[in-house]
Amino acid sequence: MLRLILFLLQEVAAIQIPLLYPSTSHIQSNNRLSKRSPVELDGAVTKCFIMKLNVNGVDLNFIVDSGSSNSIVPLLGLNHYNGPVLKYVPTTEDVLSDSYFDGSFWKGVSFTATVSIPKTSISTTDAPVIGIYQQSTRSLVLNDQWNHGILGIAYPSLTHSKITSGATIIDSFYTSGSIKKNEVAFELCSYELSKQSYIDIGNTGTVSKCGTDGSPVVWVETPILNFLTVNIKSIWINHQKVQLPSTFQYNPSGGITLFSFIDTCAAKILLPRILVMELVNEMIKSRAFQPRPNLQELKLFYFQDYTMKLKEFTIDWKKLPTISFLMSTGTAALQKNPSSIVNITLGPKDYLQKAGPKECKYLEICICCRYWIRSKRDSWYILHDPT
Repeated sequence: MLRLILFLLQEVAAIQIPLLYPSTSHIQSNNRLSKRSPVELDGAVTKCFIMKLNVNGVDLNFIVDSGSSNSIVPLLGLNHYNGPVLKYVPTTEDVLSDSYFDGSFWKGVSFTATVSIPKTSISTTDAPVIGIYQQSTRSLVLNDQWNHGILGIAYPSLTHSKITSGATIIDSFYTSGSIKKNEVAFELCSYELSKQSYIDIGNTGTVSKCGTDGSPVVWVETPILNFLTVNIKSIWINHQKVQLPSTFQYNPSGGITLFSFIDTCAAKILLPRILVMELVNEMIKSRAFQPRPNLQELKLFYFQDYTMKLKEFTIDWKKLPTISFLMSTGTAALQKNPSSIVNITLGPKDYLQKAGPKECKYLEICICCRYWIRSKRDSWYILHDPT
């Protein structure tokens, strides 16, 4: 799978698979990160890329999960599940199992299946899948409302499958010749344009969409071949570098760097609290909002996901701060940008955007990153949901 990640993720597909918003009333648990990742995103994972796949003749709705390489399908008899199933009967194969940080877990077996994307020519006859016959009850892995399966798109090193013909379904699509590139691209549009969001299996081209021309902004190499990650070197508010906590992208107990995780099931960005507080303080000091909101309004807006009524305020956009992410490009030979560090700067209209015709909401970020370490000393803060 491609080691380079495109920012801002503007690639377009030969097939465009929409970003669907399942009803949160149907959701018990939608958090599909491995147990290797202990950080919780409270409420952030209620929106996922969901696509239809046909597996052995059965149409299923799959969550697209960048936090896993496993592709999970329901087997006949799966507990607490009444949706479509595969009638594969487990034999004496080794039982596989995995758990997630939200407490959900599954047991199953691996086998190959014929998998295709309906209404496209993309298919394979030997896709590795894991059929689960048991799942946790308090927090479901699969449900019959909208989530019939999980399509893992992380690197093959994370897979639990015993099948060697292809480590992931995407790998199998590629080796079968159905897609020309072993790549998955995303177009993430915010707020009122969110219905234009989609993913591209095979990363086939670019087109004007979401108010952009579809051209790449920067390429960043994935530092390690497991999860989809980027290496953020520093973060700046205006022209001031923020002093990040020592645990940022680092596991003190293991002495290893963990980098920043890109999550296809998150609509929020998780950052150290000190950085978020610095951004909020700069926004308040700028006096860009007139009349100035009172303390209660500021708390609701910045920290409790409330919208701001535009008719009640005027905004001087030039006064508001910028936030910049400096990221390592890795070792890739990038002719257009030979520098080892690239900078993505978000202006106020990137993180303060219209949530509706008459409302403004904080905070929308064009990339969804999660930091893997949760320290007792340094709390993490979730920037608000762009929906």
